[in-house]
Amino acid sequence: MTTGLTARRALSYAAVLVCVGLATPALSDDQELSQVIVTASRIPEPLADSFWSTTVLTRSDIEARQVQSVPDLLVDLAGINVDNTGGLGQASAIFIRGADSDHTLLLIDGVRVGSATLGTPPVELVPLEQIDHIEVVRGPRSTLYGSDAVGGVIQIFTRHATEPGLSFGGSATDGSHDTHEFTGNLMARGERAWLSLAGDTLTTGGIPTCLPGALTAGAGCFQDHPNPAANGFHNHSGSLNAGVKVTDQLTAQVDGLVTDGWTAFDGDFDNNLEFTEKVTTLHLDQALTGAWHLRALAARDVDEERDFLNLTPAGVFDTTRNSASLQIDGKPGKALRLLGGIDYERVKVDSDTPYPITARTSRGGFSELRGELGPWSALAGARLEDNGQFGNHGTGNLGLTRRLGEAQRLTLTWGTAFRAPTLPTSTTRLASIPALSSR
Repeated sequence: MTTGLTARRALSYAAVLVCVGLATPALSDDQELSQVIVTASRIPEPLADSFWSTTVLTRSDIEARQVQSVPDLLVDLAGINVDNTGGLGQASAIFIRGADSDHTLLLIDGVRVGSATLGTPPVELVPLEQIDHIEVVRGPRSTLYGSDAVGGVIQIFTRHATEPGLSFGGSATDGSHDTHEFTGNLMARGERAWLSLAGDTLTTGGIPTCLPGALTAGAGCFQDHPNPAANGFHNHSGSLNAGVKVTDQLTAQVDGLVTDGWTAFDGDFDNNLEFTEKVTTLHLDQALTGAWHLRALAARDVDEERDFLNLTPAGVFDTTRNSASLQIDGKPGKALRLLGGIDYERVKVDSDTPYPITARTSRGGFSELRGELGPWSALAGARLEDNGQFGNHGTGNLGLTRRLGEAQRLTLTWGTAFRAPTLPTSTTRLASIPALSSR
């Protein structure tokens, strides 16, 4: 795990970051230097070779922590601050290295998810039971991912079969505040194909987050009734992972995650909501001649929200993201590694709020070159993003590393990043989440 000094200068929706650090990875038994990660560079690489400070939370780590939500899992990580407005299912914000909550990019199986109107990633709605592992990358990664990756990137990987043969399991949990959870999973892996299915139901009566004495305007509750009720949360979810080696060179994989439920909270404009998040992804990986790979992704994310005030409808906010990417990576020379690709995303909003703009398209082209010479490694990358609503924006990054030993190295990284404004956001939605509206 890397510690270092960070300087950030905000340029409207852009940021420039420089990090210098002496890295000495502090790893658990499951997180060895040879562990392979993909988020930092968009291609598989050993954790020890990453230029960017990265933490991996494995399935074993998740189970050992015995927490019930992703925000609770992230709160103890270096450089991460978590702001939660209540208990399970309540709005949460993730701040990486001092960047704003909407400067954190959330990916699920390589796909950008979340509302295009609210702008903050819905980390509180992702069930832990559906997660295989999480990679947290600190630092500006807009060069590879585009908008929002200013403070860093959090990528969640859903459950998949890793061991050969057939296995299944389940659990039942009962806790205070009427908290109940039931889980089940089935996994199978053969020589050329694999399948994983998992389901989870989590319900809780919740806890009241506002005391009667705090019910004054500006105190964070905005409630006009004298006895705030407990803020309950119900979440029903399922995940699918299936893949096949079509040939010795071509691999195809499908990932799917559905989470559906409702949550109650304290608010004057709305005080409970129904949510649905549906993520579907197709991955193709074609090995080419030499050490080159062609990787393709096609995905669809649907984020649906229905707001209510005491069971009276108060708003509809649906976001649909259709995205695709194509990249090629390999070694043009013995000590060189080259990555290049293109991204496409079409975002559409359906709402009962009359937004002047309800859809936009983004296209981006990126490349990154890495070279090694003895104990030295250098990195350079660039991206040009074409946003259909706001025009073009360019970003870049540089890195230099000097290995000092088996587990120590001196690293200098510099990068620019940006966040494109969301589609017009309803002020009533932000007002109902006072802890986040001031960010």
